[in-house]
Amino acid sequence: MQTSLGMAKFILSIASLALLSPIFRGTLKHSVDSLDSIPDAFKSEYKQVDGKFVLDVEGAVASSRLAEFRDTNIALMNKLKEFETKFAGVDPEKHAKLLSMESDLAAGKLKGTAAEQILEERTKAMKSEFDKQLETAKKENETLRSELAKVSIDQALVSEAVKQGLQPSATMDVIQRGRTTWKLEDGKPVAYGPDGKQRWNKAGEAFSMADYVAELIVEAPHLFKANAGAKTDPTKTDGKGNYTGENPFKTGNLTEQGKIFQQNRDLYYRLAAEAGVKPLIPRT
Repeated sequence: MQTSLGMAKFILSIASLALLSPIFRGTLKHSVDSLDSIPDAFKSEYKQVDGKFVLDVEGAVASSRLAEFRDTNIALMNKLKEFETKFAGVDPEKHAKLLSMESDLAAGKLKGTAAEQILEERTKAMKSEFDKQLETAKKENETLRSELAKVSIDQALVSEAVKQGLQPSATMDVIQRGRTTWKLEDGKPVAYGPDGKQRWNKAGEAFSMADYVAELIVEAPHLFKANAGAKTDPTKTDGKGNYTGENPFKTGNLTEQGKIFQQNRDLYYRLAAEAGVKPLIPRT
């Protein structure tokens, strides 16, 4: 009888994998308007969000969002190439010579020569055209750099948030929050506070994306799944109910604080009190 029961469990396991195979084959859509086209075995895997049914799989992001990031990057790189081609013929050295000739005219070195008037007119016309091109190039360059910075920061932030359990429907919310904090400097995201000063974590290191997302989990837990940040069990206690891990409020470890907040909020506030630290999110 026990052998038969074990065989039955094995058969059920194989059947379950067969039923789940559409997920691994990628045949289930991330978002649908109706569950009519979804097999009955998978309807329970969808939840209703903003009038649509979204596949509730940890780390799932709509393919349209990934395609949008990719297409934006390609478009911006094409604009940069177009910019380089457009101003390939502008010679800074030639412009410097024209300025030198203009200086000679102002000093009267060419005064009384037949070339004075012609040279002056040509110099002014060429300088005016060059200045216009240069100003246009500066504006386009600033615009492209700004757009590239936004895309780079958005991608890095969403990637880190997805790792820590971001709700698919909260992607734009996290992006908008991040744009008020992050700037791209020397190709790297740098966090700034409301006072305009660069942010540092308790360890004295530059505030990282992981620090920022851990802080978001505490400040806005509704943006993340219930077990967000809980890669390990942070609520380890001994037989008497005492917490045996290192108090993250004493070390300033925001990531661990976020994990404990999600797992055991009473413990979160108790550890904050023991460390004499005001928690990021007050008890309600």
